[in-house]
Amino acid sequence: MNICPCCGSKLSTEWQQGCAACGARPVGPPLPPPDTELPLVGRTLFIGVAGLLLALASLGAVATELGRRGHLLPRDPTEFISAATTAMWRAKYLLLPLSLAVFWACSVLRRRVQREPHRFLWRRFALVGHATAGLVFVANLAFTALFIPELIEQRRLAREAAVQSMLYGTHRMLLEYKARYGTYPASLDDLRRLPDPQGTNAKLLAQLEMANYVPSSVQAARMERQRPVRRARLRQVAVRADTDAAPVDGLETVSFTDYELLWPGPDGIYGTEDDRSIKNGVIVAEPRPLKSAGALATVNRNSRAK
Repeated sequence: MNICPCCGSKLSTEWQQGCAACGARPVGPPLPPPDTELPLVGRTLFIGVAGLLLALASLGAVATELGRRGHLLPRDPTEFISAATTAMWRAKYLLLPLSLAVFWACSVLRRRVQREPHRFLWRRFALVGHATAGLVFVANLAFTALFIPELIEQRRLAREAAVQSMLYGTHRMLLEYKARYGTYPASLDDLRRLPDPQGTNAKLLAQLEMANYVPSSVQAARMERQRPVRRARLRQVAVRADTDAAPVDGLETVSFTDYELLWPGPDGIYGTEDDRSIKNGVIVAEPRPLKSAGALATVNRNSRAK
């Protein structure tokens, strides 16, 4: 006996001499161990139940995700993997720490059971629970990791959708300007003349500070091919029979009928993969490249100057 049964202090002398801490004296020798000891079941029961409950919790998360998709049973393995990756990612802050904690606790308790296996019942049940906990932990970790590429792709699609929304919003402003003034603007700064009670146009123009806007005129190109005697001048008004079709100061006036907008992307540098272009309301998948490195450097320098 190394511990005093009265105060719990560790005995520094033989038990026959009593306890120096509380003064207790022995009244007889320690009781002998019983002839038969009942086997223990608590630790093995905990290991088995914990592993099974962890598996049921993970399967419940997958079933919930399948229920959101309209059916509880997957139609093929691909759908099950997709639902499992989504469910594990949504519950990553709950299931992953829980899986790790359960697997660690089961491992510690099972090592204690293996030291004295004759004292415990349901050792196979504990083995099944421990293996289940380890398998569920590895599966949850793998499904969570499998969702990372899909998450990256979703964020890329979200950024692409934001860029398309910006470009289509710019096209909307240009159409409003053309409907009001009869021509596309000569520069994006002219779009500030449009009414903007909610500030939507101002936000779009702030994102387009690095954009390269190039308006054009079909009428001017036709006049250039015909080489008229009089010199043509571009003006931000539409051709009208009563006013604008007539010569002004000896010069014939035309209006902008087409446009092309080249946006350098979030990096603000032209000639990279994130460049986007919209021409007359149609987003071009591969923007028209600049003709030379000198032109590319000039456009980038002008964009930074803005």
